Formats: sequence, structure tokens, C-alpha cells
Amino acid sequence: MQTTQSQPGDKRGPILDAAQRVFADRGFHNATVDLIADHAGVAKGTIYLYFKSKHELLAALIEDRVSRLINLIRRSAEEGPSALERLRAIVRVHFVFYENNQEFMALLYGQLGHMATELEERVTRVTEELTAIIESSFACGIDEGVFRPGDTRLLTFGLQGMIHAVAFEWIMAGSVVPPDGVAEDVYRLFVEGAAVRDGQGEGQDRR
Repeated sequence: MQTTQSQPGDKRGPILDAAQRVFADRGFHNATVDLIADHAGVAKGTIYLYFKSKHELLAALIEDRVSRLINLIRRSAEEGPSALERLRAIVRVHFVFYENNQEFMALLYGQLGHMATELEERVTRVTEELTAIIESSFACGIDEGVFRPGDTRLLTFGLQGMIHAVAFEWIMAGSVVPPDGVAEDVYRLFVEGAAVRDGQGEGQDRR
């Protein structure tokens, strides 16, 4: 899935950037195409040359941003020398992307329910692509013997759920923890678990 790249005369990119600002600031219901056009510096009719409705504009925005994340994750996953390093890179890229796109993430958490069913299919398609990349890393890890044999899709959904839950709190609470730090915590918690094993807790005060 290609990311949106604005060519000379192409207004799609600026329109998406403006829509992100307006949706994040006003919310989907209170945002208007006129206001988005003002922020993008284009005529209202220009927006309808690219998008049929406000719902389609929201879906296209999410599709574009998630596609950017996918491309970043794909490159990081390809560079990892092992399944564990690929998984660590995947988690890190998520949080670096989230920090650099906090406006979009706040919008994403609040506006998904406003998409019409037919437009959800477009977003589902790109998120499924992301899921496939992560699932492939788990499959490689099983082949390498670093993960126990199991349902790779379940593992993928488990990791994605952990990332999203932590990211929501991290972003919405305005945490000062840098993305590398929170990503490493999430990676280690998922891979190593929270339980003490192999005598790791011996000698500690267990009040």
C-alpha cells in the first residue's frame, strides 16, 4: 500500500493534513468540509474532486497514515537479523510513529466509530496488511525456536492489543517516557512475561 505523496498540483496530501487537524480539533461531527477547505487553502469543490464525502475523507486519512506505519514497519522488519530483533523493531517503530503523529493517534482513538461500514473495509484492508507482517515475524520465531509453537495470529493480536492499550495511555496521559523506553518495556513484557522464573526473584523482600 503506497503512502500519499503530493505531486505538483496534487491537493490530496494538503487536504488530508487539513482534515487531520480539523477532525482532531473539532471532532468528526462538528468538522465541516468548508472548514477543512479553509485549512487546506483550497476551494470546497476541490475536496470533492478527491473525496466523495466527509466519511470517505476520514477513511482515506486513516488508510494513508496506517500505510505509512506499515511501510516503516516493513523496512524495520526486513533489516532485523533475527525474529526477536524484528519483533523488537516492530514494537519500537509503533511508538516512534505514535510520538511523531500524536494528533493523528488521538483522532484515531476517538473517530473510528464514525466510519460507515463500506469505508471500514478500506481501513480493515490496510490493518490486515500490518497484521500479516507481524504474524510473519512470529512464524519465523517459531521456526528459529525462540517462540513456542502456537497460533501466530493469536500472538499477533495479543501484541497489537498490548501496544494499542499502552500507547493510548501513554499518549492521552502525556507521558514523558521516550518512545524507545516504553517500546522496550512493552517488548520485554510480551516476550519475557511478568512472572518471576528461574530464581530471578530469590533474595528479594516479599512482603
